[in-house]
Amino acid sequence: MKVAQKELNERQKKFCREYIIDYSAQQAGIRAGYAPSSAHVRACLLLKLPMVQEEIARLLKKQVKRTEVSSDKVINELAGIAFGNLKDFEKAIAENNLDGLLSKLTREQAVFISTITQRELQGGNKQTTIKFHDKIKALELLMKHMGLLTERLQIEQVDKGVSIEDLNLSLEEKKRLLGLVQQAKLNKESIQE
Repeated sequence: MKVAQKELNERQKKFCREYIIDYSAQQAGIRAGYAPSSAHVRACLLLKLPMVQEEIARLLKKQVKRTEVSSDKVINELAGIAFGNLKDFEKAIAENNLDGLLSKLTREQAVFISTITQRELQGGNKQTTIKFHDKIKALELLMKHMGLLTERLQIEQVDKGVSIEDLNLSLEEKKRLLGLVQQAKLNKESIQE
């Protein structure tokens, strides 16, 4: 008879801390000390444990409080990128006036800019390069957040009533697993022929 675990061991706690870094279960498992060959499976099992889920939630709450990051702040930054308008920069760009550009931008407009570089050309002229954040990616993230964009994936049953949806995997991991299942079916069919 297996005794129920009353608290997380050190490796499980480390897995939780590592998981909130990048939300990659497999990488968190590896960084926590699980063998790379089995880290993915071990991580999926860990994520199903209520104690692990509670610890991750506790760590996330602590992180949000510490960093003062709220969903409103993130959404506002994404919206600034998504709805930023090049017209806001037109005059300063035409005049190649970096100082004028920076002094006239509001915080909401500035979020649209990724980097600004300026270099001296021969003859004392300056060349200003402005790189903007990925507007399409920001729109995509906002749409996903608002439920306006959902990625649909047809999931097949995998062995006795357990579906890929039942596994706590990222969309990419689900796609990869589904591909492996489909490849296995093709291999089985070619062997039977």
